[in-house]
Amino acid sequence: MLVIKFAIRKAKITWVVNDNWVMFISFLLTMITGVVFRKIKNSNKKIKMFNPKGGASIDDCIDPNSIYEIVDPALEIVVKKMLNLPPSARPVVISTPVLILAYMVSRQPVK
Repeated sequence: MLVIKFAIRKAKITWVVNDNWVMFISFLLTMITGVVFRKIKNSNKKIKMFNPKGGASIDDCIDPNSIYEIVDPALEIVVKKMLNLPPSARPVVISTPVLILAYMVSRQPVK
């Protein structure tokens, strides 16, 4: 049981809150806090791609109608495995969608 006493303009007010209401309010506060923290935790799950040219976004650096030579060794290994190329094949030139896909695959943890 929770007793709240206060005074407003010389009038003394006393509220008596039953244990059931205290448990209900605690439950609501716990649920709201859990939902807020879950939303904060899930809002940070954005894929951040390294932008080697230093532009504001990936659209500023990659032209969809262009082809690119791969310089990053880790990315080159992934692309060669994806395309079944021998390790000695050089240079590797790919289109933009394959570049983005290979970059995302190269950043995934190996199981």
